[in-house]
Amino acid sequence: MGSFAGREPAKRTVGVLGSERGVGVTQFCVALANFISLESGSNVQLLDVSGTGQLARVPVTADKRLFGVTYFADVDKKQIPALMSRDYDYMILDLGSDRSCNYAEFLRCTKKIVVGSFCLWKRQAYDDLMQFVKNEAGYTDWEFCALFGKKEDKKEFKKRYGVPLRAIPFLQDPYELGREDFLFLKEFTRGI
Repeated sequence: MGSFAGREPAKRTVGVLGSERGVGVTQFCVALANFISLESGSNVQLLDVSGTGQLARVPVTADKRLFGVTYFADVDKKQIPALMSRDYDYMILDLGSDRSCNYAEFLRCTKKIVVGSFCLWKRQAYDDLMQFVKNEAGYTDWEFCALFGKKEDKKEFKKRYGVPLRAIPFLQDPYELGREDFLFLKEFTRGI
């Protein structure tokens, strides 16, 4: 993304898949959607395909906008083709962590983001997911992110899987992005 001035946005689908529940996929998706909408003025759709019902708690009803983002809660995969035919610049899919159900949708996205955590009790789930995806063609072009990772974790991850790992800062409020959040998302969205 970088600078949006003078760019004609293309329709882009961004899939965000978590290594397990509770690693911040929904929080990250909301922050990403809000940032893209604010920074570029783009028409952004955020679809909750996770099955957790998290976005149903956002104070909007189906097909309503909040801060320039149109939210669709509890989306069934069968609804995605119809939603893709709508007018949008970016469609962000919160795919949760159920890769057995949502992995095919993830692979269809033009940009793929994997979110995990390096908390001691969540690390194994990220390693399990990496074992699952490491033989996927093009996986080295995906974005891999983690909460609560140390510099050593990032080094070891790159050595083990051959891909860089980005540390997600603590996103206190995805509707009120702070300076650090904004800088992180600006850098993160280059090329999306």
